[in-house]
Amino acid sequence: MTVPLAKYVAANFGELSFPFRRYQIGKVYRGEKAQAGRFREFYQCDIDIIGDGSLSIMNDAEIPSVIYSTFKSLGFEDFTICINNRKILNGLFKSLDLEEKSGDILRVIDKIEKIGKENVIKELEDEGVEKAKIEKIVFSDECICYLGYPNIVQICIQNGIEVLNGRQLMRYMDFDILKYILKLQNIPTKQEDVFFLIKKENNLDLQFLSRFIENCKTVNIVTNDLKRFKKVQETLYEKESILISVSNHKTKSLKRAKYIFNVNMDLQDLEKYTINRNAIIIHLQDGIKYQANLFNGINVNGIEIDIPDEVIEEYDKIEGIEKFNAMRLYESILLRRIAREKRKIIMLSKSDLAKQKNIVADMILEDGIKIKGLIGNNGKIAEAEIIQNYQKMK
Repeated sequence: MTVPLAKYVAANFGELSFPFRRYQIGKVYRGEKAQAGRFREFYQCDIDIIGDGSLSIMNDAEIPSVIYSTFKSLGFEDFTICINNRKILNGLFKSLDLEEKSGDILRVIDKIEKIGKENVIKELEDEGVEKAKIEKIVFSDECICYLGYPNIVQICIQNGIEVLNGRQLMRYMDFDILKYILKLQNIPTKQEDVFFLIKKENNLDLQFLSRFIENCKTVNIVTNDLKRFKKVQETLYEKESILISVSNHKTKSLKRAKYIFNVNMDLQDLEKYTINRNAIIIHLQDGIKYQANLFNGINVNGIEIDIPDEVIEEYDKIEGIEKFNAMRLYESILLRRIAREKRKIIMLSKSDLAKQKNIVADMILEDGIKIKGLIGNNGKIAEAEIIQNYQKMK
């Protein structure tokens, strides 16, 4: 019915009022071989809204509204309207470098409910798609087809896939990591300097620095984005009488640093600096293992946390939940709560916003989440190793 509609609009363009809305029920014919459940001749109902150049998102909303009204009028009470957007899958194909094959892949995965996952995998293999990429495509399509986070968790468990890696939670608990280390070393937070390695990144939110500025002796920023951070330095001093250090000296900036947070530098960036051989480096991004010559310090690449049972009890009903990494599960719960709070924050005044600066830290504190261990290059870091590290740095 799309071709006749296009012909009609083209022929009557000057006489139509846009957005042009229409529905049509009629007999149509498939241009393919008939098979089980796919008849050559059948009836189809189309609902279309056509714009002149662009359409409002309100027009998109009209379609599910019509579907809802139609089903209710027909006497259906329990039904689900699934909303999809091809841009989601197109973004996935782009990340997998499969843009050229996106049309063929979409044609195959559209059949997943009819022919099953195994057959879809086989057809994607026939299209020349690598096995690792096939798993991501099929899993992503399953996630899109399900509603509600618990269902997605269930799919994760069934497929042995962990979508979240705990890295965002680690960022939110960065100050808690420092407190955990200093508590083991029996050092007051106010007595220690802390260093941050930050590569230029336009969208980097600097709010995470606030707790360090409030609680540590000095905050030292080592960055290639000197212009931005010099401005931050001046603003803090002028408005708050707070002094932070900003530099980018490759051989001197980190030579005596004991506690370093690598915010977003990769290994290649990191190796350009001379770093205290006994430093503790907390990597806030995944996959960094600093192993320079003579380095005898500690790499922190992950955390272990204690989660009160009541925080995750709503997921107990999911079969196999005990196999799911608790930290990653809590990260997902936290991210959903943050999203809800951000929607509320949009409505707040400037004075109210000032009170919200540590909203995520407050959530984590309220949930009773505590760090119980650190993960290094070779697994869990022994508490004794952290304590001994302080003796080496004295």
